[in-house]
Amino acid sequence: MNQTQAKNIVNVALDLLDEVGYEGVTMRKLAEKLNIKAPTLYWHFKNKQELIDKIADSLLSDVAIKPLNSEISWADQIKLIAKDIRRALLSRRDGGLIYAGTVVPTENVFRVYHAIVNPLIKNNFQAITAGRFAFNILYFVLGFVIEEQGNKKINEKNYLNKVTSFSSINLQNVLNNNLNMVLEDLFADNEEERFEFGLDLLCQGLMTLQKKNP
Repeated sequence: MNQTQAKNIVNVALDLLDEVGYEGVTMRKLAEKLNIKAPTLYWHFKNKQELIDKIADSLLSDVAIKPLNSEISWADQIKLIAKDIRRALLSRRDGGLIYAGTVVPTENVFRVYHAIVNPLIKNNFQAITAGRFAFNILYFVLGFVIEEQGNKKINEKNYLNKVTSFSSINLQNVLNNNLNMVLEDLFADNEEERFEFGLDLLCQGLMTLQKKNP
């Protein structure tokens, strides 16, 4: 299969993903959209997992393409990459689910991983620390996006029912009051702020670790 054919199939698969979601993507449905017989598709991909791996890889095709500003801090550089990954995964329905659990050694994956590790190495972090932190950043982004995209599937009625259910829980007075204090933020449309908060915590934690173990 040449690169043009592969790219075309993956692009059609991405459109199918937007239509039917992760669980709905099958080799049969993809073959139908391509106007080919299902067995023909297996000439190009051995199984559905191989197809999913290609779709997941394509989601990162435009992440970390431009060089980062070396004059900003390593933390700000990594935050920019994390935001770029989140944007890419959110660009397609169930993008987080598609990418989670895939281990694809491709140029796209290595480029993104290097973009996170490189600022740390340049700032004298040990290689093993940089590598582990890079994975934790990726895990955080993936988990956040999966939850974020899952919440978007909740329609307004169910959303309001959840708020009411939380508010009506009979707990100890103090605990219930504390819960009510955070309900407004818990159900607010503030994903950007939450994402920034999580990134800040991760980066600040690494800064603290570096100070303890220079």
